Amino acid sequence: MRKWSHIVFFILVPCLSFSQSLSSKGRFSIEFDRGCAPLTVNITSLDNFGDVTRLYSYIDPEVFTNDTTFTFTSVGVYEIIQVVGKDSIGDKTDTLILEVIEPQKPEIIVTKCSNLEVSITSIDSFYDSTRVFFSGSDSVTLLPNETYSYSFGSAGIQTIGLEGLFADATEVCPNYFEEIIPIPGLPPPNLVSASIKETCRDNYSLYITVDQIQENVNYRVILDQGSPATLYDDFLDSTSLVIHEIPFSLNDYCVMVQIYDPCNNNTISSNEICQTPSALSLSPFETLYSTYEGSSVYINLDAVASGTFEIERRFEGGEFESRASQVQSFSDPIGSKSRKYYYRINYRDACDEILYSAETNPPLVDAEEVSENSYLVNYISANNSLDSFNNALFQVGNQGSYASEIITSNSFNLNLSPENGVERQFLSIQSDYGAGLILNSNLLTLSYELVIYVPSAFTPNGDGLNDSLDFFGIPSENGSVKIYSRWGQTVFASNDLSIGWDGLISGDPAPSGTYLYEIVFETSNGKKLRQRGTFVLLEK
Repeated sequence: MRKWSHIVFFILVPCLSFSQSLSSKGRFSIEFDRGCAPLTVNITSLDNFGDVTRLYSYIDPEVFTNDTTFTFTSVGVYEIIQVVGKDSIGDKTDTLILEVIEPQKPEIIVTKCSNLEVSITSIDSFYDSTRVFFSGSDSVTLLPNETYSYSFGSAGIQTIGLEGLFADATEVCPNYFEEIIPIPGLPPPNLVSASIKETCRDNYSLYITVDQIQENVNYRVILDQGSPATLYDDFLDSTSLVIHEIPFSLNDYCVMVQIYDPCNNNTISSNEICQTPSALSLSPFETLYSTYEGSSVYINLDAVASGTFEIERRFEGGEFESRASQVQSFSDPIGSKSRKYYYRINYRDACDEILYSAETNPPLVDAEEVSENSYLVNYISANNSLDSFNNALFQVGNQGSYASEIITSNSFNLNLSPENGVERQFLSIQSDYGAGLILNSNLLTLSYELVIYVPSAFTPNGDGLNDSLDFFGIPSENGSVKIYSRWGQTVFASNDLSIGWDGLISGDPAPSGTYLYEIVFETSNGKKLRQRGTFVLLEK
């Protein structure tokens, strides 16, 4: 069982009892021979020597005082020495041993019951007993491993006091205070899942999940294979629990969770989950998957009782190489976020046998440029143990602007768009498995060649259609254009690319034919580019 642990709010100054501890010759006594620091002792003289001087040494045997009260502030074992000033006494000294102890909070277990009751068990081995105060008039003294039930009668935060007691010195240590929130009733547990896995050959572990837990409530896990057996009897601090080395045979079985009320000695049972050996999965790879995360690949592995996962990794075109063995899910550092990585995993149990093997890879992507700003993309779906796949989509872009689309084929054409960034665009795949689980692929960098669109022809005839030569896809305001005749004469120049050419030369219509253009422009990041080409002026 777990130990009750709370913050100590304040400490009370203890009261002293009146039991007496005698010196070795019986000439003086103190109230007790052990207690918690700071500890004050009062000496009572018991001799019949009359009115004589009596001196006492408490800490330093060379330093004496006639004070009969002394406070020990430090922990330790001390010898109190008495010296009697009477010449007729042969042996003038008497001694008494005192132990001063570092105080500590008594250890108890508090289990919540129904009807605003709690069960309190002392598990303390430091003190001889523990006194529990429920109110100014209600208290109980518990020996180690003794249990007591108490009803608060009202909801809300309740405070109990704890005082450690020694058999011969009952009230020489401080009180501690803790908060308890009793509950009116114990809700029935709901068992969400239960499965059994082989973690070493013929060695099984039970994995369960409940929907919610109550703090400081006693839970029991029952496995029934013809007769019920209690596998767990304690508090839960998580909705998931693994119980290792369970008694199990490959027969039909049922699992149930109970809440135990120690105050009333009754149980509240959950639903049962039953399985047959044919439905039993012993593999430790039920939730195996992998995904790119930054500069690593994350591998999700099932929890196992013992043994190790031997990891091998290869990238596209390479051979499998051993990686560091693991005992749980891990992140594997990678050399390049663009490489395609594959993993092979062996589960070697504590008996040094390989029980199971599996392979996994995240969603993977590669791209081959087939023409200017056009790529052939190949998609390799993720390999894992998940069965709730929804869809995969690609994302491409840069500078916070991305395009995405659901993938319907493992091979498809991708045309880069200037709307998604310039020069470098990033391509990746995301596979959606529902419930918030997204698996990420490697990340490719694609080269985008920024091109301003210039029509191949225009007709400046005043009909309102294609009357000017305009420029499209201009990345910034900084740019200029020059247009030349076929003989190299400049017929048009402008430092404003938003204004096209109207087909006039010095106010007169330009003759039809082929012309050349030269555009100098800046990208959004300040890089200067030059673009040349031809177009045709038509008269219609």
